[in-house]
Amino acid sequence: MSLPRLSYLNLRRRPYQNLAIFFSLLVSYTLISFFVLVLVGSNQLLNYFSSQPQITAFIKKGIPQSQVNQLIINLQKTGVIKSIRYISSAEALKIYQKISNNPMLTDVISDDVLPASLEISTYQPSQLEVVYKQLETTDIIDDIIYQRNLVHIISKWTKNIRIIGLTLILFFLFQTFITVWIVTGFKISGLRESIQIMRLLGASRRYVESIFILENTLLGSLAGLLSSLIVLFITRRSEDLILSFLGPTLKVAAIPYQYLYLNIGFSLIVGGAFSAWLTFMAVRRFIKD
Repeated sequence: MSLPRLSYLNLRRRPYQNLAIFFSLLVSYTLISFFVLVLVGSNQLLNYFSSQPQITAFIKKGIPQSQVNQLIINLQKTGVIKSIRYISSAEALKIYQKISNNPMLTDVISDDVLPASLEISTYQPSQLEVVYKQLETTDIIDDIIYQRNLVHIISKWTKNIRIIGLTLILFFLFQTFITVWIVTGFKISGLRESIQIMRLLGASRRYVESIFILENTLLGSLAGLLSSLIVLFITRRSEDLILSFLGPTLKVAAIPYQYLYLNIGFSLIVGGAFSAWLTFMAVRRFIKD
């Protein structure tokens, strides 16, 4: 009898054991997919805030450009500066005119009123304190805007999400491993006599192992496919909520569904491959020569 035929018969003969493996894989894959989405989203959120000017330093009036250039050089020597942008008084006036909704104030305010400034970003939020302390000791700086608490909260929140998400992912992977290991062991024990007969008739150990590996590969692929469809469905149903939360901040007008569609094929392949690997580890333990 062919290998696919034997695997199909075993799937039908032991529905409850196979359902236990299938639902364990389905729950794990679905929750892992959601945690990965949350991790990616939180990382994008942190990258967005990291790309924004995190410190704005206003320069005193009448400071020559040479001193400003020297300050920029000194800041860059710290090695923590990701970007630094000088905004002159004339540029500040143009920016104000674009965002101002009061035409009367726009006509009154001139570039003599608005100070020049430096918009500074660092590679890591923790490096902002270094820049802030250096700016504090500089005589040409009039005022500094530094959202210390906001940056700290966002960095801590993102770090905690990563730790919790990765911990839960490892937990669900371990739980899936235990389930597949135990249920596969029960399946092999229930077919002990059939396996001995197959070996006496000339079937190799690899052939016998392949029967169980193929069974769980099919279950894993189906669980991966269904989990990706569940994630896609829930994301579509929650689109308005997601966009209302992230849209104004990240300037997101629509969810990039192309990645979720690609995840369908990815989950199908990876789900089957992971299940096959777990089963291979189990059969190598329970099937003796």
